[in-house]
Amino acid sequence: MKRTPTMQGGATVLILLLMLTLLSFGLLALLSAHADLILAGKNADRARSYYELDARAQTALGELDGILAERPSAPGERAATLGWAADPNQPLVVSQTFPGEKTALTVSLRLTPDARPNRPRYEIVAWREIPAAFDYDVGQDLWVPE
Repeated sequence: MKRTPTMQGGATVLILLLMLTLLSFGLLALLSAHADLILAGKNADRARSYYELDARAQTALGELDGILAERPSAPGERAATLGWAADPNQPLVVSQTFPGEKTALTVSLRLTPDARPNRPRYEIVAWREIPAAFDYDVGQDLWVPE
């Protein structure tokens, strides 16, 4: 009696290919999640740095406001005592830059020359964040030229 060849093991090969495909997609999803986690951490660091600078700027504004409330005459000179730099083109505009780890914050104010008790002593002209270069590279050098 003559035997005919049968296809045994075809299902095993198909399941192995399916398992390999699922493993590949799982690994890609894991790598993508890890990269997202690193990027989210960098974004959180930048936000924390900005708000630390914002708090420093608010404190400096409070100090300046207190000095201008005590002695409203010559506001530009009073601002200079706290480190605010006057704009040479506009004598009543002062600015200060607050450097930080990840970013810097520049605040510019227009001082009111004749501030009365219930009137504002300054107007905020600019409140700008100056970002540092964002470093996207978190990889390791696998090849070091000699």
